[in-house]
Amino acid sequence: MSVMPYKGILGWFWSWIRHYDHEKYWNMREYVATHNGGLKCYWYLYRIKRMDAFNNASTGTHPNNCAKFATRPYLPHGLNGIIISNEASFGKECIIYHQITVGGGNG
Repeated sequence: MSVMPYKGILGWFWSWIRHYDHEKYWNMREYVATHNGGLKCYWYLYRIKRMDAFNNASTGTHPNNCAKFATRPYLPHGLNGIIISNEASFGKECIIYHQITVGGGNG
């Protein structure tokens, strides 16, 4: 499932305006989730945090300690306003709408 309904130059322009490219974001996030440091890991973390800050979001991304997703979530409204604890866990084919907060903790 992809977030952007546009392909080609229109898709690129739309992701540039929103400061969020679904595929790049989740590729970088998966790398950060599976590595515990290193220059590439921290560069990706920096880029993820910049996208999060522009969209007032946080997907619980920390090196080797991230929120767990069985598959990439579908974000119909993009990353806008989504706050997720790094202790949260999601199943397959999850849909997350805008302005949602998901905490973590005792199960």
